[in-house]
Amino acid sequence: MLIAMCSLVSMLELLEFLTSVVIRMVAGPFDRRRIARFFETRGVSVRQIQWSPFSSGWLGNWHDRFYSVEYEAGNGDPRTTVCRTSWRTGVVVTDEDDLDAAIRDG
Repeated sequence: MLIAMCSLVSMLELLEFLTSVVIRMVAGPFDRRRIARFFETRGVSVRQIQWSPFSSGWLGNWHDRFYSVEYEAGNGDPRTTVCRTSWRTGVVVTDEDDLDAAIRDG
């Protein structure tokens, strides 16, 4: 009986892990679109968006996914920032002051 219970728990943990991987894979394109739209509505051109799972702040935000975003400031200089996003929180830029400065430069 105990072996069957341990086996069931292991199977449930594996199922939970596989479900989280599938959700992550499905969410990626939606996250990138959401982040690109966030920057473009502020007049900033995005060069690259890359998943960054262990960025600063990930430990306390289990439901958010982190991305490193390379963008072009108004004066053409490349800059990089980290964003976190989920369907509940939208897009949160970790260094909002830097983004504001990039927008002002243009």
